[in-house]
Amino acid sequence: MTTTQQVTWGAVTMVFDNEEFRQGYALGRIHYFHGTPPNGVTGDLNLPVSSLLRIITLPSEDGHFELDEDDDDSIELTLGVLIGYLSGPLHTETTEEEQSWNGLCPFAV
Repeated sequence: MTTTQQVTWGAVTMVFDNEEFRQGYALGRIHYFHGTPPNGVTGDLNLPVSSLLRIITLPSEDGHFELDEDDDDSIELTLGVLIGYLSGPLHTETTEEEQSWNGLCPFAV
């Protein structure tokens, strides 16, 4: 995984002072650059909110989204994945990231 300790997001520098969030952030970036796009995503210019929500939730029978009750992931990891995924269009994959991931992708490719 990447060992980045902070990332600049516009005028804000996000400091990774939580290890689970940092791990989730790295997983989200792996998912963005190497995973199968969520259903409904047609490229960098079109990201429906419903598709974005599917990255960290499950659709319910009534059309809403819920966190997976059987999932043991912490909220820190879950939010890290979401923020990491969203950082993809803003920050291209670095050589360090590509080398450190070395083909490891926990998502369907």
